[in-house]
Amino acid sequence: MAEAGPRGVASPNSQSEEIMTATESASDWQCGKRLHECFDHLFTSGLAADVTFLVGKHQKRVTAHRLVLISRSPVFYAMLEGPMAEKGEITIPDISEKIFIGFLRFLYTDRICFTEKNVFPILNAARKYCVDILVSRCEKFLSSNLSEANACLFMEHAHLYSMDQIKMDCLKLISGSANSYTAVFIIY
Repeated sequence: MAEAGPRGVASPNSQSEEIMTATESASDWQCGKRLHECFDHLFTSGLAADVTFLVGKHQKRVTAHRLVLISRSPVFYAMLEGPMAEKGEITIPDISEKIFIGFLRFLYTDRICFTEKNVFPILNAARKYCVDILVSRCEKFLSSNLSEANACLFMEHAHLYSMDQIKMDCLKLISGSANSYTAVFIIY
């Protein structure tokens, strides 16, 4: 016998309700959403994921989708589809879980939130996996956020990553700051 559901209408058994609820919520992330929103849901939920990474020193499991990875990175293409393609779980010991998740989310959505703290590890991941568009975005962030307070740090990393323009901008800022401090010091 069916129990009364919402608004007093007889509803089928609770298992059917759960299936209907799952179907309704499944369509919430698809219908009327932009591509990056749907892909973000796929990444976040792990729905239909077919690749597993063991990330960082604690080897946290992070799942992803082969199609997205190979379409965005020639390194992932070689890792997953090349003649020496990896089988099973893939270990990524040199990138933290948080940075790797941010990097993967960018591959899915083309969106990323940089800070002075995460930009260099993200840049490292982008270079490692040959995601040139992300490398460019990192460089743009560094150029637009260069200040006296971070010029030495940015210059050190610009030298490490062979980013000549950013290195030159840092040198200009540092030398200009040194001249203004010298001028102030001489006046007093």
